[in-house]
Amino acid sequence: MNYVNEIQAFYEQVELKPLSASAASLWHTMLYFHHKSGWRKEFRVGALVLCVKSGLGESTFKKARRELREKGYLIHIAGEPKEIPTYQMISLQKEGGH
Repeated sequence: MNYVNEIQAFYEQVELKPLSASAASLWHTMLYFHHKSGWRKEFRVGALVLCVKSGLGESTFKKARRELREKGYLIHIAGEPKEIPTYQMISLQKEGGH
């Protein structure tokens, strides 16, 4: 993945699959952690960390995460209670595109 290309593709995609401001903020935060993980297919980050970095409260965060999942922007694997969730970002870049 390429950070800048993914952000450009995001802004093209939101024209087709609009997002709330909260979901857009969370997507950018998630992309940051995906990049920080070295673009691993799956990465883990705690809800509290995501709330702080995205500026969202817990209930707004959960709604935004659900929205991203339902609209095909990410995959969320909850795991066991008190376990840090696993995420997969779905690349928005077109096949063969830059």
